[in-house]
Amino acid sequence: MSKIILENISELPKGWIWVKIQDVTDVIRGGSPRPKGDPRYFGGTIPWIMIRDISKEKGKFLTKTKDTVTEEGAKKSRLLKKGSLILSNSGTVCVPKILKVDGCIHDGFLTFPDIPKNMNIDYAYYWFEKIRAKIRQENQQGVTQVNLNIAIVKDIDVPIPSLNEQKRIIDKIEELFSLVDSIEQILIQTKKQLKFHYQSILKFYFDSDYEILQLNDVCDLLSGRAFKKSEYSTKGVRLFQIANVSFGKIIWNDIAYLPYEYLKKYPELELKEGDVIMALNRPIINRQIKVGMLNPCDVPSILYQRVGKFILNDNINSKFLFYFLQFSMFIKQLESSLQGIDIPFINKSKLMSFSIPVPSLKEQKIIIQKIEEEFLLVHNTENSINLLLLKIPLIKNTILKQAFEGKLIPQDPNDEHPEILLQKIKQEKEKYEAKIKQEKQQLIQKQKASRKKKNVK
Repeated sequence: MSKIILENISELPKGWIWVKIQDVTDVIRGGSPRPKGDPRYFGGTIPWIMIRDISKEKGKFLTKTKDTVTEEGAKKSRLLKKGSLILSNSGTVCVPKILKVDGCIHDGFLTFPDIPKNMNIDYAYYWFEKIRAKIRQENQQGVTQVNLNIAIVKDIDVPIPSLNEQKRIIDKIEELFSLVDSIEQILIQTKKQLKFHYQSILKFYFDSDYEILQLNDVCDLLSGRAFKKSEYSTKGVRLFQIANVSFGKIIWNDIAYLPYEYLKKYPELELKEGDVIMALNRPIINRQIKVGMLNPCDVPSILYQRVGKFILNDNINSKFLFYFLQFSMFIKQLESSLQGIDIPFINKSKLMSFSIPVPSLKEQKIIIQKIEEEFLLVHNTENSINLLLLKIPLIKNTILKQAFEGKLIPQDPNDEHPEILLQKIKQEKEKYEAKIKQEKQQLIQKQKASRKKKNVK
């Protein structure tokens, strides 16, 4: 384990040394009150730290937990003070967090009681962040399970400079991380704004002075058939269900089949390339409409109940209709006309009475071309942003790599050498162990004296 981590770090700068975790701190495991859920131990006022809590909260600190324990539960666990460093050792392994609240850890966590006085706690946190992937890789047990134990963690190597240099390194890491986080937020906000830009494009082309008709003037709507489960087969023609129409696209995560002969039995339900499809049950989720247009890879397929296929006349282009159905004006019409509470739905008569702008077929083709050109620009911009967002963790890893190789900040020749710190830690440890040994001896002597007194009686 130690050797592997050493291979990922170039030669240390002058004044740095390698130490093991056990050289600078004890490693202690948490505890779990049992039985789980017992009201004597759970449901109190003391935060009970779970793996899901550290997975849910992004960043260095843990500020809240979902569950709590009682004072009796805390006695059977391990209660830590605010500012403690913890490390997950099962489940989602090697996730470090610094506590912003007092709380109890169960046996899926380790903690390091001596770090605050022997090592900068933020320095330790970022070291665990840097080596997390390597630790997970080297402690894989089976296909998916990864577990750590006290012995493994104690044996982990850490490159350390002086305490003063550790502090300067952390200041620089957090300065750079803050800059990276700011850039990440700008990218995320830009990506959100691009979603609105799609609607701006549609508004520009559809909110114009064209002839306004009703949908039933340019098309009809055919709903599918409620095929029974007993009719399904293990292979054949795909059944197009509500689950297969998403937000502007067709998806086949959930596939059911009917026998091929159903294509001849129900020819009116056969779907073809270019067909425009819409969900009639729960058609809108988070202001997005479940509508799609079939591609060559989506056919042949057969229409299922509560999915509608638009049957167009000669006055409208299928792509023009497809884009219009995603326009916010249409979505608002649809949203205000939905019926039902548990499963909102739209009936055919209401849907077909909705307004639609209908320019000439020639103008429709020009509009489609312009929409697709502008959509492509937005889509390419989104892809570029996504690629940049994927680089954020790589940038942070590079910063950590340089930090722990001593390349992030200049050194100060006046800093105390870490060997002196190690010597102090060793002396303190010897004093502590001698004190524990003395206390044990005194306890044994008291127990012997007590037994002797009982025997005399």
